Amino acid sequence: YGELTHNDATWRTYTLRTSDVDATVRMSVDSRSAAIDSDQIIFLFIPLLFSVPVLLFPAWFMTRRGLKPLDGVVEELAERTETARLEPLTSAGYRELDTVVDAANSLMHRLDEQMGRERSLVADIAHEIKTPLAVMKTNLDLISTSENTQTRADARKDLNAGLDRCNHLLQQLLNLARMEQDS
Repeated sequence: YGELTHNDATWRTYTLRTSDVDATVRMSVDSRSAAIDSDQIIFLFIPLLFSVPVLLFPAWFMTRRGLKPLDGVVEELAERTETARLEPLTSAGYRELDTVVDAANSLMHRLDEQMGRERSLVADIAHEIKTPLAVMKTNLDLISTSENTQTRADARKDLNAGLDRCNHLLQQLLNLARMEQDS
């Protein structure tokens, strides 16, 4: 880098010398044109100061308007979350959002089916446990009220069988719970 004065003009020079070729490349720039004065800076930035706010408002407005359908889908999902309803969402009316709505509806449908299966399983388990408990209660009554030793022995045997059945059902439930945790 250097400065060169020629014909009363100052030139800024950039020189590059290479070792493999015996050549010198020199480029000169008028130092007066390289410097930008403050009038030029103001001239360049005044339009920018006015155009940025003018351009930002339409961009903000278009983004807000473009995301409005997404806000509707979010509100519907929030409502479903608060009420624990698994009804399908309404179509957003936009191809891009309809894929999201369809995926959410598919998920809610699968969750509803799963919850139905769980409710059915709980009802079946309650019924399966209620039966041996009723039999055990009857056998306990027989043991405490019967005078016949054979009847009491049979009631004890049936009571043990009912306890074994309850224990087996509970063991199956525990195994099921472990299998679900592992998967």
